[in-house]
Amino acid sequence: MIQGVRILSQDQPFDERDVWSLLADELSLLPGMTDAGRLGFAIQLKFRQTYGHYPESISELPSGMVRVIAEQIGCASIPFENYPIQGRQAQRHRQNIRRYLGVRLPNKNEDVDHSPVFLNIAKDMGLAPYVCFASDIERYDLIDACIIATPKTNFADSLAYITHSFLRTLSSTLYKHGYALTATLLRRFLVEDNIQQSKSKYYSYAASDMKKAIDYGEGLEDSVQLPGAQAYLNVLYEQHKRKTALWPLMTDKIKGLSVGKDGVHYNGGVS
Repeated sequence: MIQGVRILSQDQPFDERDVWSLLADELSLLPGMTDAGRLGFAIQLKFRQTYGHYPESISELPSGMVRVIAEQIGCASIPFENYPIQGRQAQRHRQNIRRYLGVRLPNKNEDVDHSPVFLNIAKDMGLAPYVCFASDIERYDLIDACIIATPKTNFADSLAYITHSFLRTLSSTLYKHGYALTATLLRRFLVEDNIQQSKSKYYSYAASDMKKAIDYGEGLEDSVQLPGAQAYLNVLYEQHKRKTALWPLMTDKIKGLSVGKDGVHYNGGVS
């Protein structure tokens, strides 16, 4: 297993004292940093070890995580907000964390690329660790092939331990690199997963993800794996038409979408 990496599974009880405990060699990485830097580094390290990726925002951090880690390193009085999680310092810390965990981005000047070894290890652990590691080393071609080969019925279980914000960022990155089909599939997964929460506070996310799914899927050929926008919306509406708080948000967000007595209609964004 990659050093220090542990992906939580459904069979593992969550014990924050165990999960967020820093080992002696991990504590040895902290001297020389400011208090805010030590706290931010430690949080990113433990989050990466546990979930397989770095947090995109403070809102992703589990309840109690900051407190447990801060108490261990004598930073209990330091507000974590003092550490910009997407700032330059945080990015430098991620480079150091990758080195500590034995994860390296491919170097064109080196004859030996060890990333395939770690990719095989991650693949044996499941789809989520594999996707996270492949993203870490920027192998979007591998993510594309993996997602396309995964049956849609397996998405929910396979991606359950990856945060929505990470998947949104990944979807956008895949689209920018030319993998529109995979980017669209991920956005549609997010749409359905948010709606399945059956809580209206998630419906605005579903509407935003649906808008992106339509944008990313524009120009793609309809297929069994990726039905056209109208066909997909028809199925979605039949499954969730009783969720009355959802559809006004959809029509507000998506230009050209309307909902009436005879169902849902999308005219391709034409006013």
